Amino acid sequence: MESSPGWTRASLSVLAAFVAVRLSAGFQFHAVAVVAPLLVSALGLSYTEVGSLIGAYVLPAVLLSIPGGLVIQRFGDRRVLLASLALCVAGAALTAAGGGFATMLAGRLIAGTGGALVQIIVLKMATERFAGPRMSTATATALTAWPLGIALALAVLGTVAQAAGWRTALAVAAAYPLLVLAAVWWAARLFPASAQAPAANLRDFAGSQLPGLLPALAISLAWMLLNIGFSGFVAFAPTWLADIGRPLDRAGAAASLTGWALVAAQPWGGWIADRLRRPSLLLTVSIAGSAACMLATLPARGAEPLYVLVGLVMGLGPGVLGAALAMSARPDQRALAFALFATGSGAGSMLGPSLSGVAVDVAGASAAAIVLSGVTMASALLPWWWARHLQRARVTPGPRAPA
Repeated sequence: MESSPGWTRASLSVLAAFVAVRLSAGFQFHAVAVVAPLLVSALGLSYTEVGSLIGAYVLPAVLLSIPGGLVIQRFGDRRVLLASLALCVAGAALTAAGGGFATMLAGRLIAGTGGALVQIIVLKMATERFAGPRMSTATATALTAWPLGIALALAVLGTVAQAAGWRTALAVAAAYPLLVLAAVWWAARLFPASAQAPAANLRDFAGSQLPGLLPALAISLAWMLLNIGFSGFVAFAPTWLADIGRPLDRAGAAASLTGWALVAAQPWGGWIADRLRRPSLLLTVSIAGSAACMLATLPARGAEPLYVLVGLVMGLGPGVLGAALAMSARPDQRALAFALFATGSGAGSMLGPSLSGVAVDVAGASAAAIVLSGVTMASALLPWWWARHLQRARVTPGPRAPA
């Protein structure tokens, strides 16, 4: 990537800064999961309550991303980014200080609101900073920040919790966005203020802005279906592998290969898309290929290379989607476009495991979750083709008026 035209040490540093900022959301999201056993033993929480605390972080992305997009549109990127990071710090600090479920839930919702806005703003800023032949690469790389944040939480917070307790571990989850907040405040050149739009509300969004965002809505629907398929697959692949006789530790390790392969492939998928004249074809291959690989894990009896292949093939596509989203919206509507994208991501991550669980209960077999995930993944092609149709209709000249 470094040797390709247009990528300099300075531009790579800017992209790394965007990733470091966006990484704070994934880091905070998984913090509670890492210390879950300690919360159960120390506070007497049930695992249902712990699960609710984990999921509460992504709930604002589903419910508040569109109002958040209007806020970004009104007040500009830099001011809202600083306020969002402050929410991340305050919410994580409240969670760390909490003595029971209600207080910790409030903290997670506050932090999740900040995290949702951080993710929207950084993706928007990345597409604007790297507009042109580097956009897919930049978008795909920025999208890796979420799983990288989860991986960082897994690597760091468990050790901190063992050495200093769960409160210290959760305090570290507040300290990281605090450091990022200070860095963003200092590095005004990397995170400049954007143009502000007139005040708008949800009625304005539905009445006057939504029609212009239909391609973005279609792309976000495709992103939601991809997230449903992916999250359902990685949630139930270990269960299916255990059901066919794999030891649970090996089952989890095999399924984790999909996530690591996805993280590794995404930037290179964006790099390939930036060099292809038909990035839409790359996305079609990515969606259809990853769905086929998911379904192929069933007759292959869980062969590890297929789990790697699912992630590698899926990783070819997100950069194409992110770049297409940015190009589908006017500059003054880009915050709202990425808000729709964040809503799709959050909804998909929440719905995937739930729908797969229903499929397993109805069918009485864990393989049903794998089938549902593959079919849902493939169905993302439909809204993508709809988005392409809408975009072509915009640029196709209409019939000439009679003289």
